[in-house]
Amino acid sequence: MVDNKTGNSDLGKVTVVVKTPEQKGCYTVEILQCWGEKSVRATLNVRDINVPEGANIFELLLESLRKTGGFTENEIFSNVLEEPERRRALLNCLGIANNDNTTYEELGQLILDYQKSNCGSVQPAKQCYTLEILQCWGEEAVKDADQREISVPTGQICLKLC
Repeated sequence: MVDNKTGNSDLGKVTVVVKTPEQKGCYTVEILQCWGEKSVRATLNVRDINVPEGANIFELLLESLRKTGGFTENEIFSNVLEEPERRRALLNCLGIANNDNTTYEELGQLILDYQKSNCGSVQPAKQCYTLEILQCWGEEAVKDADQREISVPTGQICLKLC
């Protein structure tokens, strides 16, 4: 090192401490424990997460929720958070006020609002389709699957790509 004012030089040693950034997320192990083992296991099952013997199920789900920015829309609207009781339980664990007059739709919106404010954007549900459905759509339609809607030949019943 050289002092620019005096021209004196000296040797020095610098130690740089690198810290691992603290994992942030909108959910915590405590919140998931409050929500309950049954709900956590159901969510792990829906997400196809293998639970090794002796693993901490709350940590496993927490890691997965961090990757998806919270619960997916599919989980909120047609899956593990579809039941009003589970929605209320999660909201209570988050400290978000709700009561018997809070409608089903409002409960779902409260979860979405919480995640939007604390987790970033909620990831849309990923859909998987069987070979039969893809064949039903037809080769050209499947090649253009980035479109929101796929037209199918008249008379065939198929699901819409959402």
